[in-house]
Amino acid sequence: MKIYILSLTYNGCDKLKRLRPGLLRNLEKCGKEWKWLIRINGENKDVTIEEIESWNDTRIKLLNAGKRM
Repeated sequence: MKIYILSLTYNGCDKLKRLRPGLLRNLEKCGKEWKWLIRINGENKDVTIEEIESWNDTRIKLLNAGKRM
C-alpha cells in the first residue's frame, strides 16, 4: 500500500520547512511507500517553489495551479 499526502499552500515556505522534518520522520517509521504532493495555490510570492525543488527528493512532487511541474 502506498501513502499519499496532499498539502495545499500559498506563500507557505516557512510552514513547509517546519512541517517537513516531522512528517518525513513519521513516514519513515511507518515503513510504507509514500508520496508527498504539494500544490501551490495561486500566484506564489515567496520562495516556496525554490525551497521544495532544493529538497531533491523524488518522493516529493510539486504541483502548481493544477499542473505538474
